[in-house]
Amino acid sequence: MLKTPIDGILEMRSREPTVADDLPPWCRMSGHEYLGQEKGDGFVRYCVRRGTTEKKEEESLKEDLDKAKSYEWRFGLALRGI
Repeated sequence: MLKTPIDGILEMRSREPTVADDLPPWCRMSGHEYLGQEKGDGFVRYCVRRGTTEKKEEESLKEDLDKAKSYEWRFGLALRGI
């Protein structure tokens, strides 16, 4: 990422499925913009726009906390056996 200029776009390719869950929060916390993903031939392309790293961790944590507070928990049939 350091070789990508600020506002430049980095394309990453991965076969690891957890990247889809891990990359968006990492971008938020590190001040970059997650642009999305696209399936390739045996891999997934992920695009990230490099931001400045001036975004403070406190701001990112507050955003995550606000999202967590508004999350609606749903309990399904799996809990009926308890």
